[in-house]
Amino acid sequence: VTGVQTCALPIFLSATLFIVAVVAASTALHERLLGLFGLLQPMIDRHPIAGPLLFVGLATLSAMVVFFSSVVLVPIGVAAWGTAGCLALLWTGWLIGGIVTYTVGRTLGRRFVERIVPPEKLAEYERRIPAGRSFWTALVIQMALQSDVAGYLFGIIGFPAPTYLAALITSELIVALGTVFAGEAFLSGRWTVLLGLAAIAAGGMLWRRRRAARP
Repeated sequence: VTGVQTCALPIFLSATLFIVAVVAASTALHERLLGLFGLLQPMIDRHPIAGPLLFVGLATLSAMVVFFSSVVLVPIGVAAWGTAGCLALLWTGWLIGGIVTYTVGRTLGRRFVERIVPPEKLAEYERRIPAGRSFWTALVIQMALQSDVAGYLFGIIGFPAPTYLAALITSELIVALGTVFAGEAFLSGRWTVLLGLAAIAAGGMLWRRRRAARP
């Protein structure tokens, strides 16, 4: 998607992964956080239904609003429900959030969405979306834009719901797999893996900036 300005997301992701890698590399900090997760475990065990529902709810919220990210909760989810369980809960929450944002954009329109998403950001992303409405177009856009913007935007422009849903399912699964993998790497103290992921995110940021600079 030529010219999509999505630098903020890769910068945030790269910086977050770098900080997490530093924490994982510090034995003292890493052990303290693992101890905190251990303290939370009995509480989660006492609420086998409410705990997962809360996690899904927070994941849903992170896919709908700009100021909150569920990424920081992933290590807790991996520790509590394992890699597969955390993946399923995170993916479910993000799918619900994507469906809700699309529905809001489709039914309530631009004026309402501009109360949630800055109008200038919404207009900038919309100008740079290509005319095609294929699955692959939707997938690339979904992967490139912030999830808390993409759903609203797809709804506003009236993108076909089945195509959007297919792209949403695919893209969120890819991102959830990477996120849970990073969370598992943090728990196991594999800070070199996290540094590698941070480097990949930084490389993606530079690539996107170069594409955005092209006429």
